[in-house]
Amino acid sequence: MIVWLLIAADALACATCQDPDPRRSAIYLDMTVFMSLTPLIAFAGGGLWIWQRTRAIR
Repeated sequence: MIVWLLIAADALACATCQDPDPRRSAIYLDMTVFMSLTPLIAFAGGGLWIWQRTRAIR
């Protein structure tokens, strides 16, 4: 568990301020994109599954 905390230390950034370290800024942006797209992908996958199930039932 301590290893995860050490790895996550690079991602510490504030949502309202910019970190001067480009590495941390990139990590923060990547995680923002990931966290934004995850629910969309989950809902799209669920919708696709429902659509395929209804087509298979017909």
